[in-house]
Amino acid sequence: MSDRGLRWIAVALGLAIAPYLALAAFVHPTGDDFDYAMDTRVEGYWPALQHQYVGWNGRFASNLLVLANPMVGGSIVLYRVVAAAMIVATIAAIYLLIRAIAGAALDRKEAFICSLALTGVYLAGVPALGESFYWFTGSVTYQLSSVLLMVQIALFLRARSPIDGIVASALLVFVAGMNEIAMALSVAFYAVYAVWMMKRGQPKAARGAAALLAIAVAAGLAVWLAPGNAVRSAQFAQQHQWLRAMALTMAQTVRFAIQWTTSGPLLLATLLFIPLARRFVARVAGWRDITAAECAVLVAAPLVAIAIGVFPPYWATGMLGQHRTVSVAYGAFLILWFVAVIALEARGVWPAVASASPLVPFALVTALAGAIALAQNGYTVTADLFTGRARHFDRAMSERYDALERCHAHGDRECVVPPLADVPASFYVTDVSADSSHWINRGYARYFGVADVRH
Repeated sequence: MSDRGLRWIAVALGLAIAPYLALAAFVHPTGDDFDYAMDTRVEGYWPALQHQYVGWNGRFASNLLVLANPMVGGSIVLYRVVAAAMIVATIAAIYLLIRAIAGAALDRKEAFICSLALTGVYLAGVPALGESFYWFTGSVTYQLSSVLLMVQIALFLRARSPIDGIVASALLVFVAGMNEIAMALSVAFYAVYAVWMMKRGQPKAARGAAALLAIAVAAGLAVWLAPGNAVRSAQFAQQHQWLRAMALTMAQTVRFAIQWTTSGPLLLATLLFIPLARRFVARVAGWRDITAAECAVLVAAPLVAIAIGVFPPYWATGMLGQHRTVSVAYGAFLILWFVAVIALEARGVWPAVASASPLVPFALVTALAGAIALAQNGYTVTADLFTGRARHFDRAMSERYDALERCHAHGDRECVVPPLADVPASFYVTDVSADSSHWINRGYARYFGVADVRH
């Protein structure tokens, strides 16, 4: 395809992603943001970090970030910059991973376009968009783990010197310490990769993967065995029920597999990718001699990624709860989906088709861009922007801050604020209730320095 055609595709996909970036201009802190900010303010950063590990959870890496919440300094602007930057970081991480996997199959322009397309498909279909991008605490705990895991794997695959290996190892420790899903995905990837390389007669690559597997397991144990995990899990009565967790995991895996594999944006992206898959097979060593058993493993891998994202919450708490854990699995699912497409092409599953009109790819790209912007999450994002919901929410939150600051200045014991109306569907928002003892209310009261907050 000509450079002009590639530029047009990049512009179309960039415009489709633009509303997701624009929405970050209206985001506000919620829920745990206020509590983590006050933990840092009151206890100090390092004592608060130790308290989290001992008294709440073992996520030694993500806790470093949640306690550095922009609200420690009261910066809404920085809070919004982080939300937008997470989308940009996702594009960059996918680009690096594509370059590492593609080798000579794609040039830099093509890899960049693929990263835009894959990011768009991810944004449109991610189960918990608001918790993944528009809520700082969730974003740096879950979405950032996906970003850094992709960067880490890209570093491992493209390692050329001992320094690359050291950086990849250090980054893996951090990723495994961010959340249990990222840790499990890391362990699964390096376990499978080590066995894969050994069977393919590449012991050096297998040893490198085995070393990283050991690092991921060690970092994971530092999370799982943390005293804070025992404190937190004790709050859930249905924890550690293996059979129940496995049954529910199977059911949810089927549910999400059906939902994701029938997604319009994903199907359109797959149609566009199949010609590139043929190029992978032709130009990247290792694909042409893939066996039927290896192909079956790669085809099953996206489903395994779903199960990895679902089982830990059911096992630890007895419920799936928030879908931000599933969002991490969704990112892995998408990457593995397209790897499976390449594997199926290598085995000759996709039928050969005659050269289509040059207009067909452009029509598919147009449809994909439209689906990213207007279907699934794209619909709610666009609606939040163009109906004025995001703008009205921004104004309501600013008025709430003013009211809480007045209550603090006047020494009011109780501060009554109106409930939020018509909250943007794309955001994760936990509003105050009539119960001033609720943890959400207590977080607001603590942060703004008043005794009680309610509506």
